[in-house]
Amino acid sequence: MLVSFVRPGGGSACVGLLSADGGRVADLTAIGMEDVFAALPRVAQLERLVTHLTATPGAVTYDVGSVRLLAPVPYARLVREAAAVVPDGGEASTLVFADPREIAGPGAHVTVSGDDLLVVGVAGAIGTGGRDIAPEDGAAHLAGVTIFAEWRGADAEAGPTGDRLVAGPALAPVAALGEDAELMVALPRESVRRISLAGARDALGAAVAAASGRYTLRAGDIFLHDAGVVDALLGEHEPAEITIDGPSGTLSHVATRSS
Repeated sequence: MLVSFVRPGGGSACVGLLSADGGRVADLTAIGMEDVFAALPRVAQLERLVTHLTATPGAVTYDVGSVRLLAPVPYARLVREAAAVVPDGGEASTLVFADPREIAGPGAHVTVSGDDLLVVGVAGAIGTGGRDIAPEDGAAHLAGVTIFAEWRGADAEAGPTGDRLVAGPALAPVAALGEDAELMVALPRESVRRISLAGARDALGAAVAAASGRYTLRAGDIFLHDAGVVDALLGEHEPAEITIDGPSGTLSHVATRSS
């Protein structure tokens, strides 16, 4: 699975590929991949070479615990349903493109207000762009999918604000979104919530096709599909780790509710 990461010791963001057991990261910049945007259109070919790229002597790899994982596409243009800003907003009639923005990765610390809601779901990253994509071909233009968690205010007019979108840890193949796929959300002192991802693949494909009728899509555009809302009861000024397991691995972040 494709990841973005910072090497041990720091530096700029690199693009890498997780080994099959998830224990090592192959540095794709060592074979000429400048960044994740260069890798996205080639992700299928790279996945077929995962053993060669992560296990062959001479390959540049790191233990996954020694690197800092970022969001798979750390800086992206977001596409979301207009009505999805507030979970009870009804059926969405339009798609909205947000300006490119930085997306936080695993382990991020987020400050939220008292009335914010936690929305979880999957994000699809465009691998092959284009215009006027047929509905049946929409999902084929996705390089992969990842988990996201976003804290949103209850005010529909305000929309999503601040750096409160967390995504990662990797891009899984779109085929991982089967009808039995689900997210498992764990909060402190609460039982695990199970949220179905049934229909997520079709919904993302339809959104890609619809958006391509108005915009020229490009590699790295991120489509958000809301799967559910979690009523996270956080103590004031008490950091809480929230963990989500899903098709692309485990995504954790720490949320602190302000007064």
